[in-house]
Amino acid sequence: GSGETIYQQELSRRLQKSQLAAADYERLNALRSKMPWYARDIVELGELLVTPRSVFAVSSFKPEYDPVFASFKKVGKVFGFKVIRTDKEHTSERILPRIENEIRHSAFVIADLSDVSRNVYYEVGFAMGLQKEIVFTAKKGTPLPFDVVDVPVLWWTTQADLQSKLSARVKAIKKARE
Repeated sequence: GSGETIYQQELSRRLQKSQLAAADYERLNALRSKMPWYARDIVELGELLVTPRSVFAVSSFKPEYDPVFASFKKVGKVFGFKVIRTDKEHTSERILPRIENEIRHSAFVIADLSDVSRNVYYEVGFAMGLQKEIVFTAKKGTPLPFDVVDVPVLWWTTQADLQSKLSARVKAIKKARE
């Protein structure tokens, strides 16, 4: 009918003005029905570009706390986050500016308070100053200093317990951001 005639005329006109071959134009026209999917994919890719996917981990550097960091990484991976701890990243940059930069650009911070450590409290204070969301964890029975005794803490007894509680919290954070 008349629609087919108009289509053929438009196809002919566009082919004369462009470098597209007829088959290429037809292929583009066929993609039209898939545009909602492509649009959704493009928006999701754009969100990934502007939404941080890293999480900064704050904890003691003592070897006995490596399993805590491993639990942080495991949970982060499940929810699509890369968990970073300063001493685990190899670079020639100065450490303090790198810590501040990582905290500044992280989606949120996970801080384990099980060991009294100046670096832990410095990094927590810096994150608080930036108003970053912080998930606090600590081994059950850890005495907390006065200035953090009132913060919500995920108290853990085993790494499985930590992973379970942390998973629930990270899931809630991720859902709130969607």
